[in-house]
Amino acid sequence: MAGPDVSNWRSTRRRPLSSFSSRVIIGVVLPLALRFNYGAHAFSYKNSPKPFRNSVCRTKKRFPFTRNIASTQDQNTPNNFDIPNDSGTGDASGLYSLRNPSFSQERQVDWEEVLGTDLPPLKVPGSLWKQYSIAAASTCVATLLCWLLIAASGVGAWRYYLAGGLCAAISHTVPVPIDVVKTRKQIDPTLANMNFIEATSYMLKNEGMRSLWAGLGPTLFGYLIEGAIKFGVYEATKPYVRRMLVFLSGLAPSMAFLNSHILSLVFCGAASGVAASIFLCPMEALRIRMVAQHNTGVNWVRAGSNILATEGAGFLFRGITPMLYKQVPYTITKNGSFDVVTRAAYGFLRNTGTAISPRLKVGIPVIAGAVASILSCIASQPGDMLLSLQNANAGERRRTRDIVRDILSSNRGMNGFMVGIKTRFLHVGVTVTLQLFLYDSIKQLCGIAATGSV
Repeated sequence: MAGPDVSNWRSTRRRPLSSFSSRVIIGVVLPLALRFNYGAHAFSYKNSPKPFRNSVCRTKKRFPFTRNIASTQDQNTPNNFDIPNDSGTGDASGLYSLRNPSFSQERQVDWEEVLGTDLPPLKVPGSLWKQYSIAAASTCVATLLCWLLIAASGVGAWRYYLAGGLCAAISHTVPVPIDVVKTRKQIDPTLANMNFIEATSYMLKNEGMRSLWAGLGPTLFGYLIEGAIKFGVYEATKPYVRRMLVFLSGLAPSMAFLNSHILSLVFCGAASGVAASIFLCPMEALRIRMVAQHNTGVNWVRAGSNILATEGAGFLFRGITPMLYKQVPYTITKNGSFDVVTRAAYGFLRNTGTAISPRLKVGIPVIAGAVASILSCIASQPGDMLLSLQNANAGERRRTRDIVRDILSSNRGMNGFMVGIKTRFLHVGVTVTLQLFLYDSIKQLCGIAATGSV
């Protein structure tokens, strides 16, 4: 009797899951499902309420406050538990609020805990000569790096750097009070739930007019360098990136999608955003620290030099990760959308035979700048929130992922990333619209055609 056909048998039999599929399900899908179900900070309880014990804490390894826990339930708020921290002091500053109405909820971090501790105003003792020497040396290094970057960008590229630096410095200096209120709303629990008018009135009443101009020096100097680098690198890399993408798209039919004008703008925006973040990070860290510590009467050069001497060079780049999260999406959406909108507007006018009047030359960049401001504000808001929280306080640096975890575990949840976005819409709207209009105007004064017109 002839045996079964092996080839047909292999093709028709119902095979069980392959070893690879089973490994994926058991090793990846199942743990992720369990983690999603219980959460990163989940606490396990039985059906009946019982006193809090170490044996039921599922996050003992992650949270150090699980040792020597002796907590009693609050009589006024029966669903909250106050757990002392690991210091053993038992004071109110070390309490963690747990909201567990059904004894199976996730641990929720109070928003004040996410923001950190409030610091007293910064003092600047020490040698005045030493502080200004550090500031002078830092300025010389930054100037040298900028000059090398301009020299490597080619002949005539200095005009892009000049236009970008001037427009960024002017546009960020004008709305400094709005930026100060936005930052304070992000890092100050007193102002977090106020609207822009209420927060501004509170600051004027309790801190005076000078509080709205905190960090003016770092803003002016930092964005002068940042704007020059951002626009200069963006414009200088456009032809090279475009030629590279065209070359790569011709290597194979499957890579034809690389031949895209928008894709080249995305790559150029990402490169310029990274370069601008490196130069801006020190000044932005100093600005946020001065706003957070209410340094209205302290010279920013002395304050920055003193922080650098006491906290080390790590202070300058402690927020580089959230800075990249903010600046890269911000630059891509701002510069890219401005290029696309202006190019579409000028193309429509040429196709319809409409003459480009002086009014249109003003109106097109203003409208394109307004569109770019909305898109860039939405794209960079989470990174801006992380940057404010990272640089607001002194002490040990918090990892960005820890800040993200604390925000998601707080009573605000995902909305925690959007704190201050209404005020930031106003700030970014004024800043970006004015900045792109000035950039386009200064470029034309330097002999360069308007953006999108060629």
